[in-house]
Amino acid sequence: MEKNVNYYMSLPYPILLIPAFEHQKHFWYAQIPAWKGFMVDSATLEEVLKTLEEVKEEWIEWHLEDGMPIAEPESITA
Repeated sequence: MEKNVNYYMSLPYPILLIPAFEHQKHFWYAQIPAWKGFMVDSATLEEVLKTLEEVKEEWIEWHLEDGMPIAEPESITA
């Protein structure tokens, strides 16, 4: 299978969701721990998940175009 944008977008990356409160406002951070420094934020949980998917696709495209490695999710075994 070719490791293109669709391949990486289909992988089950764990997502870390972090609720936050700053300057009298609630908001959310979302990150993919496998990708160092990858984090987005938005005012609501719904928005942060949507933003995550949009930025995730752009991040993958950028890494593929520049030949940079993209970590895949680790498999979980019981």
